[in-house]
Amino acid sequence: MTTQTDWTYDGSLDQTTPTTPDQERAKIAALFGKGDPAPSPTTETIDYQAEFQKLKAGELQQASQENTEMSPSVVALPSPTLDKDPTTIYKEHLQKQLTSHEADMSSYQLELDRLQGLVNEKGNTIKTITAILKAMDTLV
Repeated sequence: MTTQTDWTYDGSLDQTTPTTPDQERAKIAALFGKGDPAPSPTTETIDYQAEFQKLKAGELQQASQENTEMSPSVVALPSPTLDKDPTTIYKEHLQKQLTSHEADMSSYQLELDRLQGLVNEKGNTIKTITAILKAMDTLV
């Protein structure tokens, strides 16, 4: 998957014409006297679809090997993750998280409503006390 890049640069370091990123890296390496630096991870391209297919094929092959290696007296229990691809597993994980967060939101909303009731009660008490104080000030 990783290709080895030739980091030697035999062109002029003062070249003004556009160059490729690999050529620019080679120039920089030549300036600092490092003829063979490690390849940059940014130059590596990954074919995600091919990697996904390899992963899926590897899991299926591993499952079939495990089934053939087992003795006849051992009953193989199917693993729930062998039949599912990673996107399905991740989707189920996200669904569980969503359900959990919705339950939390519901309980938080109930707590918020309870606190709002307490705030309203205190507001009414403050209004009552303020009205009593104003009434007392007018009597004196």
